[in-house]
Amino acid sequence: MMKNLVILALLLLAVVSSSHAVSPPVALASLDVGHVLKEADSRVTRYRYLLNSLDSKYTESTSRIGDMTVTAQEQLKDHYGLSSSLKTILEDTNIIIRSIKNPKPSFAEWVAAYVVLVGGGQNHSEAALDLQALAQTLGY
Repeated sequence: MMKNLVILALLLLAVVSSSHAVSPPVALASLDVGHVLKEADSRVTRYRYLLNSLDSKYTESTSRIGDMTVTAQEQLKDHYGLSSSLKTILEDTNIIIRSIKNPKPSFAEWVAAYVVLVGGGQNHSEAALDLQALAQTLGY
């Protein structure tokens, strides 16, 4: 938690000191690696892909999805004592909804269910696959 606060402070400083805001993929990748990355850093590429994919599947924007992913990570740590990377959470929630439907589902609902399953003892992959099966049953 303290590490995340320090990184968040560094990211905010970078935003204030530059003319361009830090994008959600850069912010999330930076939090995972523990220091501020540049937009062109190759480690940011996967986060950008995942956020764009999630943005196309769910109702929330990429910045909101990023915020909720950080919250999910904090919930897993604070309430269940589990360390999870933001990338793992993004990867897993990306496979839950396989196709884009209208109306789009809420990321908040699916990531909350994911946190409950992982916190309840399922590993990340099992939780994602179980939620994927539920989503398919519901028509997503």
